[in-house]
Amino acid sequence: MKEICFILPDLSAGGAERVVSILSSNLLKEGREVSIIIYKRIIEYNIDSGIEIHLIQANGSKFKKICSSVKQIKSICRQKNNNVILIPMLDSSLRHALIAAFGTGVPVIACERSDPRTKCKNAFSVMVKRLLFWLSDYCVVQTKVIKSFFPGTVHKKCSIILNPVNIPERAWECTSGNHKIVSLGRLVGAKNYPMALEAFKLVHDNFPDATYDIYGTGDLRQLLEAESKRLGIEDAVSLKCVTSDVYAVLENAAIFISTSDYEGLSNSMLEAMSIGIPVICTDCDGGGARMMIEDGHNGLIVPKGDIKALYEKIKYLFENETIAVELGRNARVLCMGLTPQLICDEWIKVFDRLEDKKNASQ
Repeated sequence: MKEICFILPDLSAGGAERVVSILSSNLLKEGREVSIIIYKRIIEYNIDSGIEIHLIQANGSKFKKICSSVKQIKSICRQKNNNVILIPMLDSSLRHALIAAFGTGVPVIACERSDPRTKCKNAFSVMVKRLLFWLSDYCVVQTKVIKSFFPGTVHKKCSIILNPVNIPERAWECTSGNHKIVSLGRLVGAKNYPMALEAFKLVHDNFPDATYDIYGTGDLRQLLEAESKRLGIEDAVSLKCVTSDVYAVLENAAIFISTSDYEGLSNSMLEAMSIGIPVICTDCDGGGARMMIEDGHNGLIVPKGDIKALYEKIKYLFENETIAVELGRNARVLCMGLTPQLICDEWIKVFDRLEDKKNASQ
């Protein structure tokens, strides 16, 4: 069996990094050799001691960094007798992997975790994106919307694989009168936290004891603090650092909200659904929320950017706790199909396809 080698910038507290940490541990349990290539020595997840971590060190001009990165990836593959599958998680590392693997027989699996339409600003970038995936041996995406971006030639070698989520033994329990709202995610523009703050202002006007906790780091912290102050809700809004115990945070809240404008499949949304807390998410570009949430059955969906709709849904759940409990219970049942073991099995099927393809060509 080929060794599985993930490539990503670092192992900081992010969605792709979380998925890699979970998958790598489960693949190791399945008897696979696993390694991770990173460009920065930032490791904020617990990585099993049996997983080898390689650090790419590239300095100088952009061209020199590319050449050095490619050379080092090629060297790592050579050390493993090219008996490896490269899985770059971002386009930059995908380019490096494709060049390094050229002519070696090393398969490359391209991954797309968000809607390419939001990242590709012109026709040229669209062409490059599609070309990179066409050149890859296989592709893994998170949603049907993301898959639809690519041409039919890519569809033939593309699978939709969802993010794994650990199911906590203890489910969320409704506490009557609890009006704490929580969000988890990086403080970046795509998350549209200003929308959440505007909606919370309306909530707070009607539920003076309501609070809103946002867990995450990012460049927009000062902007969001200023916005909270402008709205007069700074005493009810807390901007907190990334938490190492997501489920403890969710346990004490009443509602989880996600107001992203675009996103693939939100890890924090899945974590909230897995513990059984009611979730309200925007129908963001990328299609992840719409794919997982059946509105009114296992969560609530609001139009992207619709402040009033978000406020009304929060108010509805505050006033209808029985419905909130039912939504959470149904969400938790759905997440039973996203355990790390089941998602790991989906990835192993992809690896087996590549192995079969290689054997057939020999």
